Order: sequence, then C-alpha cells, then structure tokens
Amino acid sequence: MKPRSRPLSVSDDVALSARISSDGTFEFPNVVEGEYVIQADRGRTNPSFEGEFASVPITLVGGDVNGIVLQLSAGSAVNGRFEFETDRGDRRPVQSAVEISPIPEDPDLAPSSIATGSIQPDWTFHMEGITGRRRLQLTHLPDDWALKAILVGDQDVTDRPIAFGRANQGLRNVTIVLTDRISEISGIVVDDRNRFVPAVQVLAFSVLSERWYSGSRFLRRESTGPDGSFVIKGLPPGEFYICSIRELPTEGPDAWQEQSFLDVLSARATAVMVAEGMKRSITLRAPATRQP
Repeated sequence: MKPRSRPLSVSDDVALSARISSDGTFEFPNVVEGEYVIQADRGRTNPSFEGEFASVPITLVGGDVNGIVLQLSAGSAVNGRFEFETDRGDRRPVQSAVEISPIPEDPDLAPSSIATGSIQPDWTFHMEGITGRRRLQLTHLPDDWALKAILVGDQDVTDRPIAFGRANQGLRNVTIVLTDRISEISGIVVDDRNRFVPAVQVLAFSVLSERWYSGSRFLRRESTGPDGSFVIKGLPPGEFYICSIRELPTEGPDAWQEQSFLDVLSARATAVMVAEGMKRSITLRAPATRQP
C-alpha cells in the first residue's frame, strides 16, 4: 500500500507491506488517515511481462476499512510491428535505441515496474501482462527519427489511453509508424540587450492542454548552449508554445509538465506551427530572474 500521489515530503511517500494470512486475508495495521492505493503484484518474470497485478484506491477517514477484495488479473498482451517512412531507401534506426512501453494514465494504479516491448530482428514486438489504462509510447528513440502514428488495424490510437486487463482486451495487430522526416526548431535566447543567454531552459508544449501529461511527445525541454543556441527536433505536427525559463520548478524533475505551470507560461510564449519535416529558426527573449 502506498499514499495516493500528492505533494509529499520524502518521509511521507513510503510504501507499507501487509500482514498476509494463509487464507489470503491481509491487514495493514496502524495506518494514518489519508488517501492510499492498495496493490498486489506477483512481480515480473522478464522485461516484456508485467505479471499478475491488482490495485484498489481507498480513503481512510475516521475508522477501519474492511472487506477490500483484490482480484489479480493476468493482464493483456500487445503484439505488433514497426514500419518506417523514409526517403532514403531501406534506412532504419538502430534497433537497440528504440523502446516502447505501455505508460499508465494514472501511475498510482499501475505496478512500479512497467514493461518494455521485446523487439525482434524483423521489427515485430511483443509485451504482456498489462493492466489498467495505458498509452503506448516510444520511451526511447534516436533524435533523427520521430513517431508518426500508432495504428490498431485502421484505427489511429496515437496518444490515446487504452484499457487493458483481460485477455480479450489485448491488441494483436498494432502498427507503429516511424518517420525520419522530422521537424526541427532552432534558435537563440537573448536578454533585453540582445546578449546570448546560456544555460537556460527552452520549453515546447502543445497549445492543447489535454496533451500535457507526463512523457507526452507534445512536451519537450532543451537547454541553451554557451552561445545561447538550442535545437528541438522531432516535435509532431501541430501548434506549439515555445518559451524560455531560467530555472525549472523545484518540486521534482517533471514539475514543469504540470498544467498550472504551463498555463502561466503560455501567456508569454511564442506560438509556432509545426509541420512534418519543417525547419524553422526563432529568437526568444530570456525572462527576468523572477519567473515564470
């Protein structure tokens, strides 16, 4: 059992283990009031298999909570293949640099260790034991390739949460389309005297707030070099806000992806339309020390 995600001190975010009897009943003694997720997990047997898993969110207020049932699920399987769009013959990325995972929409309701697809030499892939609502995401990809689409048959499921858990919720004919016709936005960041500003962060984020979630391909962050320059490669087609910030939020490495933070930044960001294969150069003004 672990606390439901919220602003926590390190000492608060501690998983608790239950006392489990031979008949399968369990008990967590001495739990303080709050919101929690109870999880049961048999553990992974290999990187592409998550294994049996169950989770139940609970709220503990004013007394004991009884009668909780955890029904383990063997999960769903995902099978598919990669296809490539390129103007350079049979060019392919380095296979070891490509990784696909079923990223949970709500990390609290998923196991702590997420599967990575087993990619074969013929570019077919497989993973199994998946439960809960997930997005199929490319978690690693060379910077000269980009995701174009994820298809299930003729249905586009790119960036869409999909429910998994039962065997009949598995996907058998997934096609992941990669392209080397990537977009590139380059530029410089200058101060109010037009001097280059090194070591600041440049953020790119979709103008559509529903695309602001952890790991989204519509969120990117790069740092400026010693000459104030930056390059952002591989953004998908669409309209984006681009802006610079001097410091990232201190609440955690992904705190800059929070909607409240990006909402504020959007008011002073530069809007840029991105198209497949587009190359564009822009100049950004560094913010004052106080931000965002």
